[in-house]
Amino acid sequence: MLTYQGIRFPSDGEGPVRETSVNPFYNDATTVTNEEFKRFVEDTGFQWRLLLG
Repeated sequence: MLTYQGIRFPSDGEGPVRETSVNPFYNDATTVTNEEFKRFVEDTGFQWRLLLG
């Protein structure tokens, strides 16, 4: 858990170490450039700002 001058922040999601599992996922061999992402958003209408909450 993150602390700052002895103050704990439980809402940061950090806490005691615990085991977990993750479903398999795909990781591309190369990164996506800003230009490629811009083109993807324009072509698909993807609303990436919704991901920011």
